[in-house]
Amino acid sequence: MDLPARTPVLPDLQVREDRLLTSSRPRPTARELHVEPTADGRWAVRYEHGERTLSDHLTANEAKYFAKQRGRREGIATIVVHDAYLNVHEIAHFR
Repeated sequence: MDLPARTPVLPDLQVREDRLLTSSRPRPTARELHVEPTADGRWAVRYEHGERTLSDHLTANEAKYFAKQRGRREGIATIVVHDAYLNVHEIAHFR
């Protein structure tokens, strides 16, 4: 069985990040970032109550790292991880 080729995640994220940083739109005033599993087995980072995915990752660790960096940069104090069993874990609380 041939699996579809996956495109590299990090180069796309860098482009997306650059675009978001230079956007003239106001940033959401979220208090939390959420790391959540997706239906296809990947991991997504979203703002609290956000529908739009900020980033998409192959592993939970990559998604947590991205969320921590984003949280520090934007002053978001809490990162919440939803595991594959629907349990919720707070992994970071900082200012």
